[in-house]
Amino acid sequence: MSKIRFQRKPMPLIADYRPIYKIFQILSVLHYSSRGGKSSLIRLHLINWILKSPERKEQLATVIEDSTIPFKVWGIDPALNFGLQFGVAQGLIEQNKDNYSITKEGKELMLKAKKEGQELPESTYLQRIGKGITETLVQGIVEKWN
Repeated sequence: MSKIRFQRKPMPLIADYRPIYKIFQILSVLHYSSRGGKSSLIRLHLINWILKSPERKEQLATVIEDSTIPFKVWGIDPALNFGLQFGVAQGLIEQNKDNYSITKEGKELMLKAKKEGQELPESTYLQRIGKGITETLVQGIVEKWN
């Protein structure tokens, strides 16, 4: 009788699912595109979903001046939630009742990354859209879901 053997081998993990990458992505959103360095969870998921597609990024960038969001629904990514949990555990992100904010340590890390040229490629895009995706816009869409 033959035996089947399974042997685990290292498997590459795409960057979007690596905790440190996701933490830096969240810090970038809070630092560059959030008023007061704060954001709701649903807004973070919207921006995370937008960052996954060049078409969505361009579509949003062209209509952001009109204070509208062209998307009626978007995806929820568990990797973002894991990144938030790790960021909170590391003291880089603070969780309040219904939002997340960047801590002093998180800001210092972002400044250090910028100084050393280690920012994520998304940082340029987030600086470009600025604080145009407001909580009010996101909440308006969410209220229509009911």
